[in-house]
Amino acid sequence: MKRIGLKLSTTLTFALLAVLAMAYPAHTLAQGGASIHGHVINAAGMPVNKGEVRLSQDRTATNAKDRKYLYTFPLDQNGDYKGSGITPGSYIVFVFQNEISMDFLDNVAFTNGEDKVVNFDMTRAEYIAKMSPEDKKALEEYKKKNAEIVAGNTKIQPISVGNVAKAFVAAVRNDASISKTYELCGPDPFTWNELYDELQKILGTRKPTLHLPLPIARVQAALFERILTNPPFTRDQLLMLQEDNAGDPKPAEREFLLQQENFEEGVAGYLNPAV
Repeated sequence: MKRIGLKLSTTLTFALLAVLAMAYPAHTLAQGGASIHGHVINAAGMPVNKGEVRLSQDRTATNAKDRKYLYTFPLDQNGDYKGSGITPGSYIVFVFQNEISMDFLDNVAFTNGEDKVVNFDMTRAEYIAKMSPEDKKALEEYKKKNAEIVAGNTKIQPISVGNVAKAFVAAVRNDASISKTYELCGPDPFTWNELYDELQKILGTRKPTLHLPLPIARVQAALFERILTNPPFTRDQLLMLQEDNAGDPKPAEREFLLQQENFEEGVAGYLNPAV
């Protein structure tokens, strides 16, 4: 990146820095600090929509009640959270619900001006392995009863086919993208339930939504795979429905100069390509 600006002499530069240092304390120079955002799902794959995310640098306390927390950010109804004004440093990031610590990540480092993505996925194997046998049994029973609800609340972040093609072409031509991973997704995350509602609003329709239990859908998918060359859905696709398919689009947008449109504009473009 080219830097354009005025050149100051060395003496004048140090003089100005000395004045600034006296006028503003060190912590004020780090104005703005860092920020954080992310998504939290519990062991059943459901968003945690009640509770908060807390940041601490207290590694001496033996229990959650005695620990000092420097920042607290609430979870919203979708299991998302965000916060800013974090002083750079290394933190332990906790998820709390009803004053109980559900999960944590240690040694999360923040630098000034950084917007850190910190997601919590309690469906991970190491989290489940630490649960008691009773909790594991209760979890399995809950998942069986609520499988269709879990699938309806997983997240998807649609991106236009055109932007996917642009990203691939740009990556081939850009040596700086070698060995890097980019999350190709749109700007608007939805749960599947929200996606259906948004489509109905755009199309101007009002049709009831029926949740098909996953055990029944798996039987149907297995049958479709046997008898149809191009089945309407497969067992692998049903498995994907139970996992979030979302990410951070900003790095790809910056690197490949992608101009994203919101979901409503994108759908309108597909429906009316001449517009």
